[in-house]
Amino acid sequence: MCDSGFTPPTVTRPSPSAYTPSSQSQKTTKPDPYLVFRTLLAHSQSPPLHLNLAEKAEKQLSPAEMQVLLDLFGKMGMAVGYATGLLEDEEDYHCARCHKTYLERDNVNSACYIKHEVFNGEGERWGGDIFHYTCKSCGREGIEDGGGNGIDWPDNGMCYKGPHTVDPDDVDYDGDNICTCKSVGCPGHEEVHCVRCHETFVELTNVGYGCSIDHEKFNHDFERCGDAYRYTCNSCGQSGIKDGEGNIIKWPDMVCYEGKHMVNVEDVSYDDNNTLTCAAKGCPQGEEH
Repeated sequence: MCDSGFTPPTVTRPSPSAYTPSSQSQKTTKPDPYLVFRTLLAHSQSPPLHLNLAEKAEKQLSPAEMQVLLDLFGKMGMAVGYATGLLEDEEDYHCARCHKTYLERDNVNSACYIKHEVFNGEGERWGGDIFHYTCKSCGREGIEDGGGNGIDWPDNGMCYKGPHTVDPDDVDYDGDNICTCKSVGCPGHEEVHCVRCHETFVELTNVGYGCSIDHEKFNHDFERCGDAYRYTCNSCGQSGIKDGEGNIIKWPDMVCYEGKHMVNVEDVSYDDNNTLTCAAKGCPQGEEH
């Protein structure tokens, strides 16, 4: 074997203990804040963050710091503007299900609730002192143990638990636990006549945009725009585009008016075009207005 005169270098390998993290070793970089946030949510031992965050913020953050946090929430796509609008809305709404008055900002998913109150019969004996009841409203079943402790119902004895609603069409009335405003006798449940759109409505549900007036009468003069035509509404003065066959292509607002129904003629601007008086419309109460 030839001797080349080459001597291999000596390689020093660290011992296994060198790979054990030392309590005195210091990291020079901070962990990724997004990973910290994800880890915090995944391993939090405290109550759910969304339940106690507001209370903690009120105790620990100044108004200026709170505004910074809200600005950050807005950048994250949270509905900060919607929440602000709810706080500014002081209108009282009437629930068509439970018949309570509420503010929309308080209308959370558990704001409206109906308890089991009317049952089918007096209860079916299941042996001994055990009685079986069926709720007449929702059909759910409950058990009475005979000890005078009340009936044990699922869902804590609630027929319904959810948000309030002003629209009777959203409610399943059964005439027992869930009754109409008319049967309960709520003031304002009577049908009245709108002096703007001339439809009947119930004052209790007169919120939002139940009344609407369409663009119906236009100025005879129009402006040609290529293969389309520009028309001006005689009522509101807005201009819209129609194609050569008369089909509406685009309006700034699809209706002349959209809002609440009205019962006082003083609140309506009549134009003798799209918005007509009761007399011009031929309503039975036209002479009164």
